[in-house]
Amino acid sequence: MMTAVLADRPYTVEEIPVNELLVDPRVQREHFKPLKVEKIFRNYNPSALGIITVSRRKDRGMYILDGWHRVEAYRRLTDNAGTVPCHVFEGLTLEEEAAVFLDSNFRETPNIMDRFKVQLTKGDPKSLEIDRLTKQYDWTVSATPANGNINAIGALGRMYDLSEKLELEPHLIQIVLITITRAWGHERQGAQSVLLEGLGRLWAEHGEKINLDRLVETLRDFPDGPYGLHQAASSVSRSRGLKVPMAVADIVTERYNRGYSNNSRNRLPIWRLR
Repeated sequence: MMTAVLADRPYTVEEIPVNELLVDPRVQREHFKPLKVEKIFRNYNPSALGIITVSRRKDRGMYILDGWHRVEAYRRLTDNAGTVPCHVFEGLTLEEEAAVFLDSNFRETPNIMDRFKVQLTKGDPKSLEIDRLTKQYDWTVSATPANGNINAIGALGRMYDLSEKLELEPHLIQIVLITITRAWGHERQGAQSVLLEGLGRLWAEHGEKINLDRLVETLRDFPDGPYGLHQAASSVSRSRGLKVPMAVADIVTERYNRGYSNNSRNRLPIWRLR
């Protein structure tokens, strides 16, 4: 099937040696699936190999846009010495290559991190802004579990959409990242999806009512830090029937209010009643 991006672009049909085919992680999945390759290898059917979509770049490098797993299986079958039929396009920009990957994989949706990475290469405004906002506070969106990395691209996307809908300033992603970074540094546990989303909902609900310094201290003083908060929220979620991010907002609200009298204007409304 020809993708929408390539529908009107001329191409050549060529038999390309598999040892010449390359992969650029900017326009492909971050992780390839060995089990999928194994399945293709064990059940190899020449008629099912299909056509590989390839971009020939200015440096003459041949980059796979669609068919990576099929090529890898065929490498194994031919000891990396065979050829495969390819539709070869020339003159594509990196953004067009990324768009081809997304179009070609509509039936097998890439995982959310792969999709974000390729959308970033494609120049998608939402992905570019999420990337900019996270890097602004020395965080990196990545599937690798490490300090300084945010794996929760889904939560970032939902916060982005909510912030845009409510026209919040500063942006919800900004204020949440400021909050967790001041509280816990770049500890990866602090960037868990449920914590990001729970704090995002809290800021979206109360905005200027929240004293940032007090909220940071509330989080910093929580027993066992972000891990402890996640565990406590999971327990509240089970006992009260709340979603875990909402349980995070509930717990943080209760601890934030400690020390304020019931009629204090500085208190936040009880979260679970909202």
